[in-house]
Amino acid sequence: MKLALLLTAVALASLSVSVSLRGQCMSGLTCVVTVTVSNQSPEDVTIEEVTVVVGGAKTRSRGPVLLPSGSSTELELSFIPPPGESGLSFLSVSVGYRGRVGPIRYAYVQEPIWIASPKVDLGVSIEAPDSVYLGDYARINVSYRVDAPESPDRPRLIIIVNGSIISNETVGGRVGRLSASFAPELPGKYVVEAVLSLGSYVVREREEVSALSRETELRAASAIVVAAEDLLDDIEATYLRLSNMGLDVQRDVPFLLGIARVELEEAKEMIEEGVLPPQDLLYRSLNISWTVRSQLRSVLRRAIEVEIAQLEDMLSRLESLGGVDERSISAVREEVSEMRRALGEGGTLEETLRTYMEVRNRAGEVRAEINSLMEERETHLSREVGVAIVLLFLLFASVPVAPVVLRALR
Repeated sequence: MKLALLLTAVALASLSVSVSLRGQCMSGLTCVVTVTVSNQSPEDVTIEEVTVVVGGAKTRSRGPVLLPSGSSTELELSFIPPPGESGLSFLSVSVGYRGRVGPIRYAYVQEPIWIASPKVDLGVSIEAPDSVYLGDYARINVSYRVDAPESPDRPRLIIIVNGSIISNETVGGRVGRLSASFAPELPGKYVVEAVLSLGSYVVREREEVSALSRETELRAASAIVVAAEDLLDDIEATYLRLSNMGLDVQRDVPFLLGIARVELEEAKEMIEEGVLPPQDLLYRSLNISWTVRSQLRSVLRRAIEVEIAQLEDMLSRLESLGGVDERSISAVREEVSEMRRALGEGGTLEETLRTYMEVRNRAGEVRAEINSLMEERETHLSREVGVAIVLLFLLFASVPVAPVVLRALR
């Protein structure tokens, strides 16, 4: 039911004017005001014009309208508050009239009114959300909802693709859906825009979709398969090499590599038949290969860590014993530290394998150096023990010590 907001009537001279709004006035939408003019004078008058001003909106109705003495008339005028102009405003109405003689006179009325803002929800989606192939149709779905009182305005929904209008309809009701389709003729990006206009209120939403050439995509998919096969071959070769070196490789690696190989064969068969394989099928093999690649790299890093830890343990035991030349120990310690720095630098599987081979080869040399230092220490200790025994013997035998010691130390 439409309710009218009755505003105060004001009487000027012999003419009284009252105004009422039809429902809630909203920015951007057509508002209807009823102006009631009553002639209480003893003479007939002629209404020449009626002007309505609300904020930045202005409308005018021109006569002549004859208004006999003792009668009244209702005039309907409409105005549209500018979009975004909401809140408290003032409705000003002026009525220009004249009697049988004399100049034009005016009657005025002004009342505060509240202008609300409509709420409009607009959504656009494309059934091919990422891409569509040349020769195929992309379906556009647009949904809308308008929360606003009834007004003379009717929603108009326009669908535009790359600047060209493909649908332009006046839609019924305040809630609804509209669908349209288009077939891209050239590869590239297509911008889909939905525009809902209601009065002077306009809402826009947009989506993008890429149009692709099927032949180009088949070539790209074939290139991905070739790259995935090369990667898989390299990983299988590295796996066999690590196994032959006696490293503890996870047991599920052959199973995973087998799955990746099956996925690639399936993708190749689809491409040979002219069917574009799904992206998840194309990239599943790559993801498996990268997972195995990461596992092999972790195996190598653990092996490097074991080698370094063993060397550090040997070096710690040697340092705890004492009696070894500090410069020799520092040189060995620096070599072990350099190995650990190389481990911390990370790198690809190939770089990690190269680091492992370098560390393993160098670890043998460092072990030999540590063992040599330990042998030198033991030899030196043995000589010192021998000298001590000789000194004790001579001491108890009362033999001059100095000449004997000198000969023992030579």
